[in-house]
Amino acid sequence: MNMLLEHRLVNISTVNKVGNTNLNRPGVVYCGRSSSQNKDWFNPMDLGLGNPFSHKNSKNCVWKVNSLDECLISYRNWLWKLIQNESSIHNLTDWEAMYLYRFLYFCQNLDRINTLVCFCTNTYHNALNKDRIACHTQILWNAAILYKMPRL
Repeated sequence: MNMLLEHRLVNISTVNKVGNTNLNRPGVVYCGRSSSQNKDWFNPMDLGLGNPFSHKNSKNCVWKVNSLDECLISYRNWLWKLIQNESSIHNLTDWEAMYLYRFLYFCQNLDRINTLVCFCTNTYHNALNKDRIACHTQILWNAAILYKMPRL
């Protein structure tokens, strides 16, 4: 099963607005910063797994950085910090702990996920395709597969 996940392509799809009804399909995980919980519909896979770093002027980011590369590197390092603190969650802020719980839920559902939705880019990605990282969802997918592989 781990080889299947590692090789399986996941669609990473761009969304223009959060209320898009296509987000409510099975297998779709919204990975932006805003949430469907305040909308007329609720997608249980809208986990709030947005990137807290941004190189753009964004009111929803936690940390502003200078470039897309710095944004993606910072996200990768921060997500790794969260994963490393899984057994010592008291080292995390409350919202970081919540993000980690959401990430762990995401990991439990990898076999049911076929599309990650974000505001960034349209692409196909698997854990082996690490050369062209353009969106935090690719890092999220890779991290989830690496996290889950030893447990399969």
